[in-house]
Amino acid sequence: MSDLHGALRTFPGKPEHTVADEYAPIFARMQHYFAEPTVQRAMHAKLGLAAPVYQLSRFSKLLELSRELPHQQPLHLDFVRGNILFSPAAEITGILDFEKTAWGHPIFDIGRTLAFLLVDCKYKPETDVRKYFLFSGYNRHGTGALKVSENSRLLEELVNLFLLHDFYKFLRHNPYEALHANEHYLRTEKLLVRRGVLSRA
Repeated sequence: MSDLHGALRTFPGKPEHTVADEYAPIFARMQHYFAEPTVQRAMHAKLGLAAPVYQLSRFSKLLELSRELPHQQPLHLDFVRGNILFSPAAEITGILDFEKTAWGHPIFDIGRTLAFLLVDCKYKPETDVRKYFLFSGYNRHGTGALKVSENSRLLEELVNLFLLHDFYKFLRHNPYEALHANEHYLRTEKLLVRRGVLSRA
């Protein structure tokens, strides 16, 4: 990802479609969904969780403020394992699925991928995921100019934002009663509770 950011840093395009443009309507739908009394009652009764209404308002403001961040450039926004091609020697040979590409600060790409890895890497502790992805990988071996340590607070907020979006997708596309049999849902919920984004009802 760091090399990708380095290559895109000098892309001559114009910011016609930003990260905020991509996620603002998504978060508007999320706010409407979680404000529904029937959703709030179902979350309480079936999941033992309170609806994250306040958090959504805060994240919507964060998206709007992101329009003013410096050093913006094209981003992939879905840089996950399924969209990366590897050779038999485990070298990256290609990157797929640029349909979500938008203009924004590189920390958005990093936050989206870190949120995915924290859920997906169930056999590695969070400290190892951060070490290998953020510091050994992104900063030490890549050509991207961003220093993760200098943007750590914003990164954590973005990880929360992306985890909450994934949580919302679980609720929209699955019966609530079936969610506790889905280990990806369970790990996402656990992370959100631990990070203070969701609270037990």
